[in-house]
Amino acid sequence: MKLIDEKILEITPSNVTNGAGPKGFGWLVPDQLGMVNIEKAANIHDAHYYFLSLYKSAAIFNVASCSSRQSADKIFYRNLKIINKEKSPTRLGYYMRKPIIWAYYQAVVKFGKHFVT
Repeated sequence: MKLIDEKILEITPSNVTNGAGPKGFGWLVPDQLGMVNIEKAANIHDAHYYFLSLYKSAAIFNVASCSSRQSADKIFYRNLKIINKEKSPTRLGYYMRKPIIWAYYQAVVKFGKHFVT
């Protein structure tokens, strides 16, 4: 399974990524959606936010396709959908996770801005 921008994790300091949820509050948000682990997608999202905080100007930001918080969030959503499709052990679980993933994405869009410095 290939996720969008997964190579960003190779250049991201390990202390930046923490799985799902904001740093320090990860215990509130599980890395599992049912039987599907979303930690890698969350780590890619953390890495995007990290580089966005380093490079405020999109003109000098040069990490794959992410140039704004909105694009980081969209890539996160697309990666969640890829994981759900590839890793769902059952078709029923795949369909049941779709609205959860959408709601999760909407929460990230609404509250993620509070965690980008």
